[in-house]
Amino acid sequence: TVASVGGAESNATCTGSEDVAEEEAEWDPRLLTNMLTKANSSEELLLVYNESGSIFNDMHVCAFWSRFGKLMRNSASEREWLRAHRESLDPIREQTARMLPQFETRSLSNTAHGLASAGMRYVPPWTSLWDTLAAASEANISAFDPRNLANLMWAMATAGCKT
Repeated sequence: TVASVGGAESNATCTGSEDVAEEEAEWDPRLLTNMLTKANSSEELLLVYNESGSIFNDMHVCAFWSRFGKLMRNSASEREWLRAHRESLDPIREQTARMLPQFETRSLSNTAHGLASAGMRYVPPWTSLWDTLAAASEANISAFDPRNLANLMWAMATAGCKT
């Protein structure tokens, strides 16, 4: 829950939007990033997303996909898990696509790298996300530094992007 992300345990029940706003104001985004980067499995990573995805910012999306990419690269059992649970990524895929147009160039690059590392190729249902990422990147192309641009290009080539 949001309260547990901030480290404060609470037995209070949310009864209205004022309570939710109070809880959201108390959470520390660095702790959520830490939870994402320390997740030991795809299931754990998705649990963090399911509990806190509504408060994700661009850094949290990047941390999610970076960690997911690392888990997929390094573990055959994680890749097997993904084959059986691919649809569980639908909500984070859709949220990522919605948020991409507001990302800074580093976040665009890191998200693309994580997606490609995780094996998310330019095939349905991922094509719209990659197309949105390409459009957001193109709109900011002059702001990319060489390293982030190289990482973006690697990711798009690896994914087989057509745009």
